[in-house]
Amino acid sequence: MDDLKLEDWWPMEPSVGPPLPKWMGITWPWYEEKPPGATIGIEVFSSQGLLVENRSPIVVDEGESYTVRVTITNLTTRAGDPWEATFGIDFAVLGAYEVIVPWGRTSEYFAAEQTRALDYSMDIRFDLGGTQAAIRVNVLDPTGALVASAIEPVTIQSVAIIYGAEVVIA
Repeated sequence: MDDLKLEDWWPMEPSVGPPLPKWMGITWPWYEEKPPGATIGIEVFSSQGLLVENRSPIVVDEGESYTVRVTITNLTTRAGDPWEATFGIDFAVLGAYEVIVPWGRTSEYFAAEQTRALDYSMDIRFDLGGTQAAIRVNVLDPTGALVASAIEPVTIQSVAIIYGAEVVIA
């Protein structure tokens, strides 16, 4: 009780509960807490650290390595107030017939209204030129329910092959 702030003594919003202090946490029986919320941003950087222009689709070269920066903002609320959350984050890069980066899940803690950037590696093999793909990010609540999802289209362009030979006549 010592760490209560002035806002904790304000009455609950009428749509949430009776006009009692928020710290009591008493809500109407029909009130349903909104699931945790999040926003997702996706940026791609070259191996030199330069931002790849997002022309939707993002164009990348086969045979190159990239860093995908996923920015997530926690919009979770509890009784109308910002609240911390632990999100599961799924990341993958999927082509029409090819898994370029397989699904991986991490669990990340976010403070109330916190924005964090998470970096993932994306290595494009040489045989993927001309492929259409998508960077997919899912944010899940602790029960595994989907909170937010983002898809960023990607085109993988072929790299020119220059044939050459050196001839030495002795």
